[in-house]
Amino acid sequence: MITVDRVSLCRSGKGILDDVSASFEPGQVSVILGPNGAGKSTLLKIVSGAITPDVGKVALGNETLKRIPHADLARRRAVLAQDAHPGADFSVEEVVLLGRIPHLNGWERPHDWQICHRALEAVGMEEFRRRRFPTLSGGEKQRVHLARVLAQLDGTGEHNALGPLGRTGLVGWIKHLWPVGFRKPNNPVPPSGPRLATSTQGPSRWLLLDEPTSALDLCHQHAVLALARRFSRQHGYGVIAVLHDLNLAMRYADKALLLHKGRVTAEGPTRETLTCERIGSVYGVCAKIFYEAPGACPFIQTEALPCTALPCPQSFHRQNQQQEHR
Repeated sequence: MITVDRVSLCRSGKGILDDVSASFEPGQVSVILGPNGAGKSTLLKIVSGAITPDVGKVALGNETLKRIPHADLARRRAVLAQDAHPGADFSVEEVVLLGRIPHLNGWERPHDWQICHRALEAVGMEEFRRRRFPTLSGGEKQRVHLARVLAQLDGTGEHNALGPLGRTGLVGWIKHLWPVGFRKPNNPVPPSGPRLATSTQGPSRWLLLDEPTSALDLCHQHAVLALARRFSRQHGYGVIAVLHDLNLAMRYADKALLLHKGRVTAEGPTRETLTCERIGSVYGVCAKIFYEAPGACPFIQTEALPCTALPCPQSFHRQNQQQEHR
């Protein structure tokens, strides 16, 4: 479990987060929601350990983040940031291999390449593995980075006694480590090998996603969140995602944390947290929730308000009906 305990943060004299407390369970998809400037991405950075709060603490299991060594933390949680990009002209498979750094001692093994290729298969980018990363579209880059964080969390074979079988790919960019006369094999990945981690034994693993659907088309938005939910169900991963689309949150998230002006407005099961009244008060819109059939996933329809006053959805609906009759 990840526990956020009374966290506050100020920057340049402005409060970003104010007394925020929350908890996130492994094996669940949790979403952080709220309007622009609510503190969503900042909270995710605090949860990841990238930012230290002014007040309060974050614990992963029974340990506070600041007590966990960076290498151990990197093996237990992976972050897909909004502005993630490599600083060199890597190929797609080499970008994914960057996720294996916490598991390496300067050596890449065939096992690590297998994991990278399985991760690319999982996000539908295996056929692009030889492409140069800068030539991809924004959505394709986002999917490659998702493969990278999946490869980072794969702990299968962490204590594998294969030893240093050869240096390939990533280490080749570090020129002083490249052995003289060594050539990268034509096919460093055997045709078959272990799939991405399928065991829930050991410490819980966490996938932290900051607006993972922002650059994706409709099909891949669903594909990415469905993949995250599958990993939470099958492998016990805890998923925490910052989203703007409330309907995607309704469909894929088990739990929602609703932020407004740096404070927690509501926390709990998604369908209980996202009510018309809360959506209206936080986002300044009129919200209606529809069900296609009993037990079906609800759909949220929002409409802009004509003024800053916030009438209840029922009265707004009656006003529309009266105007239609006229």
